Amino acid sequence: MIGRRIITTKTVLCASPHYLERFGVPRTLQDLASRNCLVHSLSKPRDAWRFVGRDGEPATVQVSGRFVANNGGMLRMLALKGEGIICVPSFIVGADLAEGLLVRLLDDYEPVETPVTAVYPHGRFLSAKVRAFVDLLAAQLTRILSDRPNIDSESWQAAPKLRVLK
Repeated sequence: MIGRRIITTKTVLCASPHYLERFGVPRTLQDLASRNCLVHSLSKPRDAWRFVGRDGEPATVQVSGRFVANNGGMLRMLALKGEGIICVPSFIVGADLAEGLLVRLLDDYEPVETPVTAVYPHGRFLSAKVRAFVDLLAAQLTRILSDRPNIDSESWQAAPKLRVLK
């Protein structure tokens, strides 16, 4: 398989007010180690979240939790139900943050940005359709994000849709 990085997107650490009422608001990165963190199974490494402090220094915290999923939307739904803390791309939770359904955590630390990658089969004779689609995807997402640098889930939904012609 070939992976081509298309864009990077801002990542957000957040939880529901209900979860924070039950278990308290984490005050330090080390507090995350004792909380139920909802982890994306494809993250590398899966058991650690990486951040950059206000001073520009990188920081990593070991996390674990009761749920692991390979889908950011599923992690969002679990967080909305008060099941734990998530660290996901901003376009997944932007509208929830704006409505107060989720609360941003640890403002002194910024989670490392999330790469968005197109993955397709490796082959000497890559289909022209696949090559054209990946090029179009990269161009469209770059344009959308340059027009809306702080894109959230609501504006992502409203962004021009890509149409794939057969």
